[in-house]
Amino acid sequence: MTECFKCGESDDLEQIGRTHICSACAPETDTEDDGSDAETPGADPNGPASTAAEPGDGALPTAIEWFHQQLDRPLPDGAEYDTPRDYYHGRGWVDETIKTKRLGYAPDDTRDQLLAYLFGEGFTRDEILSTGLFREWDDGNISATWSGRFVLPYLDGDETPRFAISRRTTPAHPEDWAGRYDDDDDPAKYHKLPVSREEVTVEEPIFGLDTVREGEPVLITEGIADAITAHQAGYACVSPVTTSFKKTDRERLVEVLETRCVPRVYIIQDAERATSDVVADRDGWDALNVEQHGEGAKGAVRTAEYLTTRGFDARVGTLPRPGLDKVDLDDYLGEWADTLAPVLAGAKPGDERPAYAETAPSPSPSTSASVAESWGGSEASSSGGSGASSRRNSRLWIGFRENCSST
Repeated sequence: MTECFKCGESDDLEQIGRTHICSACAPETDTEDDGSDAETPGADPNGPASTAAEPGDGALPTAIEWFHQQLDRPLPDGAEYDTPRDYYHGRGWVDETIKTKRLGYAPDDTRDQLLAYLFGEGFTRDEILSTGLFREWDDGNISATWSGRFVLPYLDGDETPRFAISRRTTPAHPEDWAGRYDDDDDPAKYHKLPVSREEVTVEEPIFGLDTVREGEPVLITEGIADAITAHQAGYACVSPVTTSFKKTDRERLVEVLETRCVPRVYIIQDAERATSDVVADRDGWDALNVEQHGEGAKGAVRTAEYLTTRGFDARVGTLPRPGLDKVDLDDYLGEWADTLAPVLAGAKPGDERPAYAETAPSPSPSTSASVAESWGGSEASSSGGSGASSRRNSRLWIGFRENCSST
């Protein structure tokens, strides 16, 4: 028997794919059309017009607020924490951070409850699907992208959620299928909204751009939890939520740094033990491949080198790793110190870090000279080792400061 997915009634149903909702549970709508344009649900009428440009822009912030309201839902028996709020507290994040970041939780009944809530708020099927939070399958059934997962939104400069990533619980929730393909798979540790699907209109921005302030240094770090901990400690911090920025995100990052005249960028990635593996060489023999540096260190110098060629004073800071497999910024600020001052004081240009040799060749003399000249430097040279490179970086930074002060 066909019935309303929310209340179970079988009368007066409206079909959404193969999901049904009864008239009593469906959102109220005006019966008269006065010919005016309807206001986008969830949009700020006093905000910039561009915020309602995409259908998902209204539904996603509304859904994120719903996830935020689930913080005190009990987690399953055997979970590491009693509630999602307890989990965030366990990470060292205070209530103000949890509220400001709109951190939330997708419970195991997200499909039914959130779907009903969004319909009740007046959003259409297409607007809901455009968020990436739900998927309609070929047979018409609708499933939730996340169930039993912590939800961490990306906010824009107006603190409006524009994207989100989720994290699995410990142990994984039995209803969590994010990143799973069969019963033997484990859910993905982190899982982003699926932007590659045709119906999804949200796009992934750079996490933390809302914290970049005029004329102040910026941190770049590897993970979203690292960035949130840095924000709570008072640092402006952005993250690619991986080891390196995508090419398109690099351009967006440079645009923001230039616009806000950021004086220096510190890249602080995970300090981790280098990996080794056995690979087949071209002669058919098994060969031992030993990495000298972790992916975080190599990603840091790649980012620093790119920003240096764009005229920024970019420095790589190294976290201490005393006999441990891995230490990240979240670990350091949460367990070891309440300031990054010693790490920042020891930060060096990327080409002075040992991992530089494994990542990218030095710029050609013509490239270095043209970049320096364009940012106010003179008589730049790419020869002479790291000392010459440091002098070149200093000249580039002077040119960048002059460029900012003249605007």
